[in-house]
This record gives sequence, structure tokens and C-alpha cells, in this order.
Amino acid sequence: GPGVGGHCIAVDPWFIVSESPEESLLIRQAREVNDLKVDWVVSSILKNIDRINRGSTDLSHIILFGLAYKADIDDLRESPSLKIALSLSKRGMRVKITDPNVPHLPKYLKEEGIELISLAEVDQYTASSLAVLLVPHKQFLNLTYKKFIATIDICGIGTTQNS
Repeated sequence: GPGVGGHCIAVDPWFIVSESPEESLLIRQAREVNDLKVDWVVSSILKNIDRINRGSTDLSHIILFGLAYKADIDDLRESPSLKIALSLSKRGMRVKITDPNVPHLPKYLKEEGIELISLAEVDQYTASSLAVLLVPHKQFLNLTYKKFIATIDICGIGTTQNS
């Protein structure tokens, strides 16, 4: 997946590290490695964009599937998908997010020009967009991703890249 989120696993280990730094070296290293997962996902997306652009294809949008920190919930606390969306937007990418469980985006993402779209709206972007599967919501499991320029499956839904 894109990394650990939520109110416990993403945050609580740092309390242990701060109280007992010498006894929690493995915990620190695990959290540091996991925190780098967002950068790895962004790097994977950028590499795919470079590959798409070399093929003279006009990439219009990146559509992120899933914003919550885990499947089938609406909780955005410490969600790595938030950081991924923001990082891509700050690099000048046109980012759309679809998440059937999330009713609205945080204000700071809207201010970056990131838009939340419904699953029904996704079809109007497929021919010129890169799909990035971040959270395996049940609504995403049986979708066809072949219409996209390419698909990056970060969360293990089981798709393969299209191009």
C-alpha cells in the first residue's frame, strides 16, 4: 500500500521512540521506512508519467483511487493518500480523487486545485488519464482499468499496467 495511516499506528510508535530511544531502534527504523513510502509512490507515478510522455500520449489527469487511510472507511487521519495528492499537485499535476466513502476533500487540497469526483464521473477522464490505485475499497475491486493510459496498482487490487 501507500503507507500506514490512521490515528494509532502512524502516530503512537513515535511516542515510544521519544520515551525510550535506545530500546526502540527497530520501531524507529520501521516508521522511518514506512514514512518514505509516500515518496516511493510519488516517484513511481512520476516514472510512469515520463514513460507515458515518451510515447507521445497526452496525459490530462492523474486519478487517485482512494483517499482514506484504509479500505472501506471514510477516515482521513494521517492518510498517506493525502500526502501523495498534495505532492503531485505541487509538481503541477492535475489530480482528481475518487473515494466513495469520503464526502468532501480537506480545504487545503481544494485550494491546490485537487478535485473529488464520483466513480460515475471517472469515465469521462479514462482515455487521457493515469489511474493510481491507493486504497482497495470494495467499490474498486471489480472495475475495469483498461480504458486508462496506464494503471499503477499500489494497494494490490490485482490490475496490471495497460501500457
